[in-house]
Amino acid sequence: MPYNTTYTNPDYEPFNVSGSFSGSWIRIGAYEAKYFTAYGSDNDNGGLVVDDNEGESWKFLSPPQILETVNHEWEPWETISSRLAGKAKDFKQFTEDVAGITRALMSQTKGVSVDKLFTNLGSIEKAKQKIDTPLVYSDSPRREYTFQFNLTAKTEEQSKKMLLSVRMLEMWSSPVKDGVISIELPYVFKVQSLPLTDPDMDVAEGVLVNLEYAALTSIQPTYMAPYDKNGYPMKIELTLTFKEISPLYVDSFTVPNPL
Repeated sequence: MPYNTTYTNPDYEPFNVSGSFSGSWIRIGAYEAKYFTAYGSDNDNGGLVVDDNEGESWKFLSPPQILETVNHEWEPWETISSRLAGKAKDFKQFTEDVAGITRALMSQTKGVSVDKLFTNLGSIEKAKQKIDTPLVYSDSPRREYTFQFNLTAKTEEQSKKMLLSVRMLEMWSSPVKDGVISIELPYVFKVQSLPLTDPDMDVAEGVLVNLEYAALTSIQPTYMAPYDKNGYPMKIELTLTFKEISPLYVDSFTVPNPL
């Protein structure tokens, strides 16, 4: 279980002094995933049942760039008529092949030449047909966010806690082995952007980032010099990718209040 620790970075002035720096935080909270139901529509979390008690949390200064990915899948709609047209296309190719084979055999002289036969067979043309079908909406994959945090430390104590914050993210995003083949699910995360002036406030409507529950699908730390006497880095470029667990609908988006 998490130890209810909050990891903050940067953790030195002016960043850790309320009202001394303008900007925003990205706050990440870990929650225990209990189990999934068979149908994602059984609840608002895509079928996920979560322990609402927050474990560890992270509070990182918002990076210069935040990548949001929203995709929608549109696919050709296959109807009975389109499938029949596809069969007609296959039949057309079949007739082209039969005609080509017939021509190749009829062009042979009494002294059959295998090389000449294969040369003639190689001239068979592909049927020039195209079946147009309507393009219809199919699905919307879960929304993703990618953050590249620039973590920094000034002291050995800060460096140790900074490295620990990355290790904890790696640990809680991974499953726990429970027996020979059983596992406990990885933790899921709430991800929210908060004003730097009051980083402990409740998230407001219309904030830039507000993921109710998300899977941490990728963690890429780049450890950078200088290193302290323990060999811990004083800088870490940390790239995190979160995928929202809830299905994507129009009400998945929060918008700023009108001016």
